[in-house]
Amino acid sequence: MRTLDSGDDVVVNVDVQGASSIRKILPDTVGIFIIPPSLEVLTRRLAARGTEISSTLGKRLEIAREEIRHFREFDYLIVNDDLDSAPRTLEAIIEAERSRRYPGTPLSEEVGRLAESHRRNRMGPCIDKIAESFMASEP
Repeated sequence: MRTLDSGDDVVVNVDVQGASSIRKILPDTVGIFIIPPSLEVLTRRLAARGTEISSTLGKRLEIAREEIRHFREFDYLIVNDDLDSAPRTLEAIIEAERSRRYPGTPLSEEVGRLAESHRRNRMGPCIDKIAESFMASEP
């Protein structure tokens, strides 16, 4: 909690249940859901790592299908489609949230408005299409 009290940004990599627990304790938390562009891409990535045996690969994919059902509980969604744009998107979200959370800083209201507009208007159809690719491949 000392880090939070200092005003520093804290990034935590947790599953959906962990994010829910954090939100209960810290309701102002900003949730960012990171997702591969499709279930097929996730399968290829996990298989290419060579760290999964077929039984654990199947379990990991089941978990991914279940977790994707919760993406709407998060404030942002990052499609991890390449190693360059996903980290830049994360950085942009952090910068936007810093500005939005500290009113009176230059452009804070406009940044918040643009971020909200982007989430609703531009990402909505993209997010829904990705979610559908996970749901369509259910066993």
